[in-house]
Amino acid sequence: MLVKTFLLNNKVGLYTKPSTVLSETASRYVSDIQIEYNGRSVDAKSIMGVLSLAVPSGKEVIVRIAGEDDRMAMEEIKKLFETEFVEITESALCES
Repeated sequence: MLVKTFLLNNKVGLYTKPSTVLSETASRYVSDIQIEYNGRSVDAKSIMGVLSLAVPSGKEVIVRIAGEDDRMAMEEIKKLFETEFVEITESALCES
């Protein structure tokens, strides 16, 4: 099992667009992928589960991945938290 803590470093938190991207990304892997915030853990492949966490900007989440493709999954999720979520937020704010 791989476990990593990520800081949600975008302007609005884990709202609809980043949650959708996270669950779609997680769904591409066979590994079990859990995301935890504030003591609650949900299946990262479930958009409703991820949204229900309501993670605000500036908070940390814990990602746990177990399975045959766990390393590849963690690398892609790491990329989301480090770059993609920031870019998604900035793009969405520019469109408003």
